[in-house]
Amino acid sequence: MFIRRKTRLNTDVINALRMLSSIERIQKWTTDIPEHIEKMTDNHVVWKYDDFDKQSIIFEFYLMQCTQKTEYCTEIQLLLKTIDEKEPPNESATHKAESVLENIRFKFNQSWIIEDKDLNSSLLKTR
Repeated sequence: MFIRRKTRLNTDVINALRMLSSIERIQKWTTDIPEHIEKMTDNHVVWKYDDFDKQSIIFEFYLMQCTQKTEYCTEIQLLLKTIDEKEPPNESATHKAESVLENIRFKFNQSWIIEDKDLNSSLLKTR
């Protein structure tokens, strides 16, 4: 069982991947530092928290370009899971996942929440 959350960032996929896969960079935008980080592919990063509020939780980040025409718009899909896949993540783990996404969104976008209607914006196209 998992919970899915998502956000959009005003940056390219490569930069977003760097911000999610390096402890030094993660510390610049959040205090929710994972115990383990594993870069699986060029668009998939896994964070693990061994004992968070009596659960071992996993954050799986999947990154993708929002549309072909928006180089500077990256969508992050976050799957929140527990080690025991039959047990759902508890409320504090869900809150932590939402906080992490909000923190990285604020790092890149400030108060801007990129919506579908914004995907035509010249700010998101090749600079």
